[in-house]
Formats: sequence, C-alpha cells, structure tokens
Amino acid sequence: MLKAIADAVSVSLRKNDIFARFGGEEFILLFPRTNLNEAYEKAEVLRKMIGQHIIKDSLVTASVTVSFGVSCFNECALTGNELLRSADDALYEAKSLGRNCVRIARKLLEEETIVF
Repeated sequence: MLKAIADAVSVSLRKNDIFARFGGEEFILLFPRTNLNEAYEKAEVLRKMIGQHIIKDSLVTASVTVSFGVSCFNECALTGNELLRSADDALYEAKSLGRNCVRIARKLLEEETIVF
C-alpha cells in the first residue's frame, strides 16, 4: 500500500521537490520555492489523486485516503523544527476532523509589538 502511494505521488512532483517516508505511515513532501497557498493546492491535488488511485494485487483491490498538514517557512515557521511541528499540528487537526482533508498550519504573527 505504501509503495503504491509513493509511486503515485512521485510521478506528480517537480524535479526539485522532495518526497520521503518520515515514519510509520507518514511522509514528508518539501516544495522548494512554494508559498503556503501553492503548497495547499498541491496537497489538495495529491489528496484527490491518491483517493482515486486503485491499488490491486492478486488478491485485493483497494483505495485509500490521506490527510495533509501544510506549513511554510516564513509564513508558519522560522526554523526546521518549527516547520515540522506546525505541519504535524495541522496534520493532527486534519485527522481530528475526520481525515481525508488538508489543513494549513497557523500563520505566524505579521509583526510582534514589544512594549517597554
């Protein structure tokens, strides 16, 4: 199942995009030079494509659904750890809403005001 999903996603990516297994049934997609809205749209396209993909072997025919948590440097995170955490938080939100959806991480505040 995981290999079939990985194969389906891989053919949809650009040359510089990165797709890797993160653990268990989780994957990471990195879209360089892509803003938050573009990443959301790409995740939606992939979610729909995977949901329509039929996986067959000699005994079973099945389909699966996926959920995505989307984050973006400078819009939702300033470090690699923040990027992973914010994407993971968005993924858990997607899962808690019934799965088979895409959720965007909370955006950083445009400007923090410091009062002395």
